[in-house]
Amino acid sequence: MPDPQPDEHELVAPDEGAPRRDPAPSDDAWDELARVLERVPFVGTLKRDLARLSRLVYERRVPRLAFVANADAGVVAVLAALLDHQAQTSDLGAGWLAFDADGRRVDVVAVAPGPDAIEALRAAADAAAPDLVVVLATPDEVRAGLGHHLDALSSLLAGLTTAGDPPPAVLPLVVQPPSEVHVARATGASPRAVVAPARGAFERQLAEAGLVTLEPLALGLAEGLAPVGLEALAGRLVEALPETARVEAARAFPAAVEARRRVASDVVRASSMLAATVAVTPLPLADLAVLAPLQGIMVTTIAYLSGRPWDRRVALEWLGGLGVVGAAGFGLRWGAQQAAKLVPGMGMIVSGSVAGAGTLAVGRSAMAWFLRVSD
Repeated sequence: MPDPQPDEHELVAPDEGAPRRDPAPSDDAWDELARVLERVPFVGTLKRDLARLSRLVYERRVPRLAFVANADAGVVAVLAALLDHQAQTSDLGAGWLAFDADGRRVDVVAVAPGPDAIEALRAAADAAAPDLVVVLATPDEVRAGLGHHLDALSSLLAGLTTAGDPPPAVLPLVVQPPSEVHVARATGASPRAVVAPARGAFERQLAEAGLVTLEPLALGLAEGLAPVGLEALAGRLVEALPETARVEAARAFPAAVEARRRVASDVVRASSMLAATVAVTPLPLADLAVLAPLQGIMVTTIAYLSGRPWDRRVALEWLGGLGVVGAAGFGLRWGAQQAAKLVPGMGMIVSGSVAGAGTLAVGRSAMAWFLRVSD
C-alpha cells in the first residue's frame, strides 16, 4: 500500500524525531482559559486540577506502541482489529510507522526477536520513547519457549532505565491463529479456553525471567468471525498509556468502549473540580470567562472521543439536543451561583458547589449524548 501524502493531520516528519500533538481548534480556547486563570485568586489550588486536565486534553498526543514479535505473529492484523479499519501507513523514521485509519492514529515500531532486536529497539526509543511494549507471540511460540522475546525485552527495559527514563509498561499478548479459532468454533469449544494454556505458559516464562508485566491477554482473529478478546485488549491498552496519550487512544480503538467512558469521566471530574474552585472567587461574574470555555472544552473533548471532529459545531449539536428546557436549566444554575456570591460567609462555598455540580451535569449530559452513557 503506498504511503499517503502528508496533510494537515500529519503529526511527524521523518526527520523530526518524537511525534508531536496534533494542533486542534481548541488551542485558542485553552490558551485564553489559561490566561484568565492566571488572574483568578487561589491559583495554587487550581494547579493540580488544571494540570490533570492539561495532560488529558491540551497536551494530548498520538500513542506510541512498540511490538516485539516475529513477522508471522500478526502485528498488522492486530492493529487492523484495534483500529477496526485497514490503516494507511507512513514512515516516521527510526523504525516508527504511523497507522492512520481516517484520522484515528497510533504510532508503532515492531522488531523481530533476535540478535538485531536490541539495537533496533534502542534506536527507535532514542527517537521517541514507547508508551507501551507489547510482546506478541503465537501459542506455538509460547510452547517452544520465548527466549529471544524475553532477551530483547529485558535489554530494552534495562537500556531505558539506565537512560534515566521510567521503563514503559509491558503487555504480553498471545494471538490465536485463524486455524485454531475456526477449530474452536467448529467443535463448540471456547476460544478463550483453547488459548488459556498458552497464556498461562507465557506468564510463567515472564515470571521466571524476572520481568514485571501486565497480566497476559489473548486475542483470537479469524476472517469472517468477530475477534475474541478485542474489547479487553483495547481497554487494557488505553488504561496502560500515560494520560497524555489516553484521549487519542480511546478515540482510535472503537472496541475500547468502557475505557473511552472512563477517560470521558476523568475529563468531566477534573473540569468539575476546576469549576468549583474557580467559583470560590468572591467577585460576581469573575468566573464567567472561565466556566464557559471550560465547559466548551469539556464537551468538545467528549465529542472527539466519540469520533466527532474537534470543533464548535459538535457543541452546538449537543446544545440543540438539550432543547430549551435543558439550556434554561444550566442558565438557572449559573444565576444561582452568582447570587450565592452575594451572601456573606457561606456564599462562596455555595457558589462553588453550584458551579461544580452544574459542570458535572453538563459533562454527564454530553456523555449521554455522544457516548450513550446513562446514569
